[in-house]
Amino acid sequence: MSSILASSLAQASQWGPVFPSHRYPTDRSFHLNSWFSYGSQTSAFDSGANRQDLDATLTRLRLIINPEYQPSRELSLGAYFNIDSLKLSGNGQQLTKSGFSDQYVFGEYRFIDEPGQSIGFATVFKIPLYSVPGEVGATTDDFLLLGDGQIDASLLLTTEYWAWRNIKLLGDIGLTYRTDEHATELPFQVGAEYVSPKYNIGVAVLGNLSFKNDKATQATTTQEIQSLTGNTNYVFATNPETIIFELKGEYAFNYSWAGMLSFQNSIWGKNSPFFVNISAGISYRFFEPSESKRSAREVGIETDDTSKDFEGELQEEAPAEDLLDDDFY
Repeated sequence: MSSILASSLAQASQWGPVFPSHRYPTDRSFHLNSWFSYGSQTSAFDSGANRQDLDATLTRLRLIINPEYQPSRELSLGAYFNIDSLKLSGNGQQLTKSGFSDQYVFGEYRFIDEPGQSIGFATVFKIPLYSVPGEVGATTDDFLLLGDGQIDASLLLTTEYWAWRNIKLLGDIGLTYRTDEHATELPFQVGAEYVSPKYNIGVAVLGNLSFKNDKATQATTTQEIQSLTGNTNYVFATNPETIIFELKGEYAFNYSWAGMLSFQNSIWGKNSPFFVNISAGISYRFFEPSESKRSAREVGIETDDTSKDFEGELQEEAPAEDLLDDDFY
């Protein structure tokens, strides 16, 4: 079974960048993933990378629907549909905001696809389905926003290398252009996964650096919005930068269904939130077997209907010399 770990789930400029899934297919397939995440923030990094306690606690509940279609092992197309519920509690008040937040569509094409290694290009577009106020004043009450309200476009270089038959290394780097004069960003991700027939475990460090060319937050209205939304740096942060640690895993119940878990914690930043985010989800996949050559530990999604075992489990039980056959590498 190929790695089916989902992409990084921070999914906002506020809590980190978004990357394609690295779920490279060996068969024509359609995945439908559903995630539920809970995140909490009690402090924020200032411009000197020092943590400053907030006067209130920001929490976010997020429902994610993630369809992804892979017509071939070189091409992947997908989206993330997000519904958020925010709450800011403290100082004797409680603010809430719910609705459709930032939505994402992505595509990836691997122009080099050789056994055990690949290089590709990917694009990610962020589309907000909410509005932000054009004006605020001294009499405006405190409020919450689901995001910055601008469209983002990212171009990424994606890489993957199988260091051993169960160990996959990955790395992504790119450029994110943010409209409305927000700072241009450099998103990055490096990670490693242990891949077995039934379960995968992955660790990654991801984040974004800023080109520090922000003009949007120099406006008086934007500075007032920062104050009225709790100074959390969740929205309208000035040249935000962040580094996030991520631990994730997936267990396949059978060839169609799998359960997923993810933990994220921001470990460094400038003008960005310090947060913890935990996600749990379930994945369903439909596939059509392909005769394409497998690479590394990839095997077909199909099972042996007689033994009810994954094809990969039978591979695990094969003699060591059989595992060196080109069909597996």
